[in-house]
Amino acid sequence: LSRVAFLTVSATGTLTYLSYISADAATNVTAASTTTALASTGFTAAPLGFAALLLLLAGAVLVLRRRRSVA
Repeated sequence: LSRVAFLTVSATGTLTYLSYISADAATNVTAASTTTALASTGFTAAPLGFAALLLLLAGAVLVLRRRRSVA
């Protein structure tokens, strides 16, 4: 099951057109002269992934060291 919704959002972020039947026939679409940067979502995972990898390697070293000292 699917449904298509046609909507238009103004430069201020408000919904100006919503229809489930047809698209809005906008005749004068112009690009904004003063564009701002897109919103940033999420985070940079590289530092966290590197830290997790270091902890995993440190744990493996400790396990291997423990096995050698017990035997």
